Amino acid sequence: MVADAIALQQIAAPTFAEAARATAVRQRFSALGLADVRIDEAGSVLARLPGGSAAPLLVSAHLDTVFAADTDLKVSRHGSRICGPGIGDNAVGLAGLLELARVLQSNGLQLPGDLWLAANVGEEGLGDLRGMRQLQVHPGKQISATIVVEGAAYGRVIHRAVGARRYRISAQTAGGHSWNDAGAPSAIHALVDCAQQLLQLQLSSAPRVTLNIGRISGGTSINTIASHAQLELDLRSEDSALLADVASRAEAIIAAMPRTAGVNLTCV
Repeated sequence: MVADAIALQQIAAPTFAEAARATAVRQRFSALGLADVRIDEAGSVLARLPGGSAAPLLVSAHLDTVFAADTDLKVSRHGSRICGPGIGDNAVGLAGLLELARVLQSNGLQLPGDLWLAANVGEEGLGDLRGMRQLQVHPGKQISATIVVEGAAYGRVIHRAVGARRYRISAQTAGGHSWNDAGAPSAIHALVDCAQQLLQLQLSSAPRVTLNIGRISGGTSINTIASHAQLELDLRSEDSALLADVASRAEAIIAAMPRTAGVNLTCV
């Protein structure tokens, strides 16, 4: 299992670019002799371990990581610990899918229904769970239950879902030179104003609601007025009504931002 985790961790798999890691998982599923091994329309890898006539069970682990394609994926060992970008989230989870199949096969265990294993794409960031969404329209018998394997969560059972809303807010302007065009609208300044208002939102602590601006990027250089910039916003809650409420308030702030002449603000 450790060897699988390290081998898969060594294959870069940022969200929207998981194909190489998906191919490696597909090869491993096939080597185990699993049935119906394939890559679906979203890019997730599926395989089936035949069981009885009961409704099937789905066990999944996500392929993608938060690390860019050019990240140094070197692994280091510290006693019994293995460290490296994405090893816990989620190469160990993927290795767990393979180990589950091996354990069931080697012990001759057959589940009441088929066991579907899925290495799904698009779990992180703006992937917006697109792989899992596709798996929910999986053909055949209705899935009886879904278990999601997270490498960093081994030893714990999490039974409550956390909802999330994610936004990318972009600003575009003509830009200019910081001295010659001083006073011209800046895409970064517009987003900073927006972020300041978002951070003033009152959030519930129980049930919990969180707001995080995870990334701000843009501009060309220190002495240019930014012609482009974007901000990525993550909203989460364990209560669907509270999540909808904070999302509505955030969207209202974005919509109400002054449309300064020369600034185009969009949100997706």
